[in-house]
Amino acid sequence: MRLYLRSPLLCVLALILSFNTFAKTAKSINPPITCVIENTLNQGFDANQSITISTSTSNFAAATSLLNEASIPVASALNISLFNQGFFYGFLMMVILINSLCYFLFNDKVFGYFSFALIAFAMLFFNADSLLSLLVVDISSNYTPITTTLICFTMGMMALFSASFLSTEDSFPKLKAYTKPLFAIAATTALCTWYSDISFFVIVSNVLSFVLIGIYFCVGVALFNKKNYAKLYVITSSIPLLFAVDYFLLHGLGIEFLNTQTIHIKTAFFIEMLIMTYAIVYRMNVIKEEIVIRKSEMQLFLKRQETLSRDSLAKMMEDVYLENLIMQYDLDGLEIKLLQYISEGKKNAKIAKKLNTTEEDIELITKDLYQKLEISEAIEEDYRLLESQPDYLYN
Repeated sequence: MRLYLRSPLLCVLALILSFNTFAKTAKSINPPITCVIENTLNQGFDANQSITISTSTSNFAAATSLLNEASIPVASALNISLFNQGFFYGFLMMVILINSLCYFLFNDKVFGYFSFALIAFAMLFFNADSLLSLLVVDISSNYTPITTTLICFTMGMMALFSASFLSTEDSFPKLKAYTKPLFAIAATTALCTWYSDISFFVIVSNVLSFVLIGIYFCVGVALFNKKNYAKLYVITSSIPLLFAVDYFLLHGLGIEFLNTQTIHIKTAFFIEMLIMTYAIVYRMNVIKEEIVIRKSEMQLFLKRQETLSRDSLAKMMEDVYLENLIMQYDLDGLEIKLLQYISEGKKNAKIAKKLNTTEEDIELITKDLYQKLEISEAIEEDYRLLESQPDYLYN
């Protein structure tokens, strides 16, 4: 019977148990074990002298049977562990493929960034499970540099995804001026770990990497009450981030906080990647609705401006209207043409063809124009005027 004893601890326990049983059964034999070792120690070893060890066949069979029985739970535990790892990494690859397909289908960069972040996490978990040696030959001598580099790369990809998911350019446009140098320092110190054994570089790189992702987590907290998908980001990322800090950072510094194991962080990450995949789809729909609402409000704004100028001649009204927009809001030619097409009710696809650009550029220009014309303030003012009017005017 072939025995697969992969765990050294269980092998030792099995051998100890078998040896104890063997020793107990050996005591009942007269003489159980005959060895001419005592004469050798007292009189010296003679080359012609033999050392005889006689054992009972039944005793050896009993010990072998016990060893075989001890190997059964070891093999069972090993199979369960391999199944869990295969299930986790297989499901992770499936989620990566789904997000990659969504990137090509919807042309949304957030799906692509999330796919790269998942790949980085997969490599990090591979290293934590000591499975990276299956892909790289003999990593034992470079384990610390590899781990530090993977942590830096993973946190960097997660920060890139977080910045795109939370749309930090709209809420915090100057944030990149701080996060880019921070990541550059973390990457530089991670690179230094390959050429130096000083633990200072490892500590600095790991700390800065987690500070980087912590900044974007704080941004999500700041946007918690403004955007619903930011709530999903904060709630979903809080526990995995806490486990990651404890396992990859505090444990390396010798600080015992939560005593997190790989099974804990894998479970939290498993739930996070499922919810975040849904959150990305939810965010995409919310942004599309915002674009539709923004475009409708711009059409209402333009109609309102036209209504205020009805008393003038049609041609004069159009010229004066455009001149007023140019003078008042400092619009360029492209923005004026875009306003004309929007007032005519044309779709973004047709507008993009006429202006020789893409729909994404049209959406960005429309968004900037929406803010420049202060349309939201005008709509709110109209609502206030309607609410301030007496009820009898409408009855």
